[in-house]
Order: sequence, then structure tokens, then C-alpha cells
Amino acid sequence: MKKQLTIAYCVLLFTSACERKAAENKVEPHVALDTIEQKVSYVIGFNTAQQLHKEGYSLDAEVTSIAIADFNNGVEPRMSKEEMRAAMTTFQTELQERRQELLARDTERNSAQGQLFLSENGKRENVVTTKSGLQYEIVTPGSGATSEVTDRVYVNYQGSFVDGEVFDSGENVDFIVNQVIPGWVEGLQLMNTGAKWKLFIPPALAYGESGSGKVGPNATLIFEIELLRIEKSSE
Repeated sequence: MKKQLTIAYCVLLFTSACERKAAENKVEPHVALDTIEQKVSYVIGFNTAQQLHKEGYSLDAEVTSIAIADFNNGVEPRMSKEEMRAAMTTFQTELQERRQELLARDTERNSAQGQLFLSENGKRENVVTTKSGLQYEIVTPGSGATSEVTDRVYVNYQGSFVDGEVFDSGENVDFIVNQVIPGWVEGLQLMNTGAKWKLFIPPALAYGESGSGKVGPNATLIFEIELLRIEKSSE
């Protein structure tokens, strides 16, 4: 974080100066993006600002410009090293607290949404709920063999959240059955080759409270899976 912020300061020095000049002349700021240094600077600055915005923070462009100008002009820092360290420690503490608050909020929201969805979904005529809590719906029945945990399977799939947002998909993807989340492990072993199913997976059979990538904590997931073929294990 510290390294990102330091680099972002350099980018924001230039953009801040452009913004001040634009405000004086009432024209749109122009930023040259010709060299690789300019392009990388813009990307780093934009991504850093975007990430800080997600965390509820923003940098003061004017103060940032002054700090960079002081360094470039050999001016003594306006804060001591101890003051700088204290400021960054406070910042990191506040950032961690906000992350924990957001995590708790998302966990509670996802749990409530998932429980409501699974409760209503389980009432549908074509949906089967297993002992583990996994729900499935047969879209197209298959007639081929079923897999075991050590077999390699080839599938087409699409993953979405309960609100319909698609977060992942793949075609002719292969893996060993026991290398995926528990909901997939269970569901794949119930499917015949050639089948297309929808799996409705509660958090305990997906990524749980930790989440993963785009999947938030305690998220209920929906996967549409087509089992293309199976390579039986030699074990």
C-alpha cells in the first residue's frame, strides 16, 4: 500500500497541476499519454485512486502536489519521519477497521439473501434438495456414465449469484472431481455424461465465510453445468 501510494503521488502531482490550470482557464485538462512512463503512471494513479475510493478514502490532490514539489525541489519535508509513520499507522488501522465492517456487512447480507433464495427455490417442483443442503435441477438428462471423485471430467459451465449476475464461465474445462468445491464434487457424481444440470450451492458447500475472488463471504452460488465426458481414473 505504501509503495502504491508513493507512486500515485507522482501521477497525481501532474494531474493536480493540470486540474488547477484547467480551473483557471475553464478548459478540460489535457494529460499527455504518449510515453510508456506516462501510460504506466496514469494506470497506477487511476487504479490506486479507484482502490482507495472503494475503501472510502481519497487523496488530497493539492497536498499531494505540494509534497512531490517539495521533494523535487529539495525542500525539507513538512512532517518528521515519526509523524509520517504515525499518519500511515493511523491510516492502515482505519483501513483495516473499514474492511472488517464491510466484510461483516457483506457476510450478513449474503447469508440473508442466500437463505431466502434457497428456501423459496427448494419449493419448486423440479428442484431436489440433498441431505447436505445442495439443490439441483435437471435441465437435460444424460444417459452416459457417472463419475467418481478421482475421475477427470470435461464440462461447460456458467456461475452466477442469486441476483443473476454472472461471475464465471468456461467451455470444455477439465479437472479432477475432488479438486473443486464440495457442491460440485457432490453434484458431478450424481450427473450422467451428457446431462445438463443447475446446481444451487449454499455457502458451506461453496467458499464459505472467506469467499474467493469475485465471490463474497457466505455467498450462495448457482452453476449451470453440462457434463461433456469423463476420463476414468486408473487408480
